[in-house]
Amino acid sequence: MNPTFPPMGYGPRLGDAFVYSTATCPMPPTAAIQLPPLYSQRLDDDSCQGWLDTRDGQTIQDRVRLMDTLCELTTPPPIKLLAKLIPGGWQDRQFFTNGTIFYALSDMSVAIVEPAYFMDQTYASSMPRNIIIPVNAWTNRVTGQQGRGAFSFVRHFGADIERARAWIAEELGISINCRDVQQMGLAPGDVFIDSPDLYGACSPSPHPVLGLPKNATWFTSAFGKYSFLFANWAVNSQFVGLFCTLVLDAKLRLPVWKFVRPPAEAMLFNLHRILDEPSLPVYVFESLETAGQYQETPGVVATWAGGTDIVHEIGWGRLAGRDVTYFFDQSDYDSVVVGHELKKIFNQLGAELKVAANG
Repeated sequence: MNPTFPPMGYGPRLGDAFVYSTATCPMPPTAAIQLPPLYSQRLDDDSCQGWLDTRDGQTIQDRVRLMDTLCELTTPPPIKLLAKLIPGGWQDRQFFTNGTIFYALSDMSVAIVEPAYFMDQTYASSMPRNIIIPVNAWTNRVTGQQGRGAFSFVRHFGADIERARAWIAEELGISINCRDVQQMGLAPGDVFIDSPDLYGACSPSPHPVLGLPKNATWFTSAFGKYSFLFANWAVNSQFVGLFCTLVLDAKLRLPVWKFVRPPAEAMLFNLHRILDEPSLPVYVFESLETAGQYQETPGVVATWAGGTDIVHEIGWGRLAGRDVTYFFDQSDYDSVVVGHELKKIFNQLGAELKVAANG
């Protein structure tokens, strides 16, 4: 029996689940760090600020996917990017520094010594304790500023949020004004986990900007287990669709839910039924909503998520040799175009695809 995952929102926020790591890899001696008292002039990471403001023909979905991509690629930032921001810097264990500015490249435990006082506020002694410094935390000993995240780090040099984003995107080779943005796939080194329940994973969390989705559809693995989901939101009358996938994070070495696209071969809806019931016909629909309406059809109802742009990336080879019919919406241009593309794909597989109008 499939586990029942709780609704999105009951688990830890993405990216925050492992802030309080038990890692004990030390930084240099405390005297070399000199953390500013009380985190003075702290600049919180404002990576989410203003991302729903569209421009240059971009949709809200474009902006959100760009934000997710930039945040993923800067957790932590590439060393070459930090080297441009921290002159004379070097990488030492789990941080990048020039002796004045420190940027954490992973979660770490640091031993510090704090003064202890009597009730009359006279000095008593010094007390050692450990603090957790999360990945992307930074401190500037000269200005006394601290923060977390690449965006706030760039901003503390004097750039506004938009200039900071544009600079980071340019350094990463990404156009900040591009359109029809595809959701980022798995980061290098990350491993797709197709059965989250085997890892005891909690449910996915809300998106840091969009919050809880309007609705979400779970996809299943080849073994019939809940695998990943496709969630969508309605923001200012615009549709935003995102995959949420559990991956084994290469940097944290822990399973983490991320808003990234799963491998294409896993992106067929009802994959376990396709594999388990090879004699049944397969009916393919272009949208999840339409496919849901035909779930009681005496056959296997399949679809994919992500729209027409990734139709060539789906693992259609699993349907080779099957009785497959694609139903298109005559009033939807993209749905008709997909029919032609699928015919080409199936021809290349040496398989036949029937095409029929829906309804």
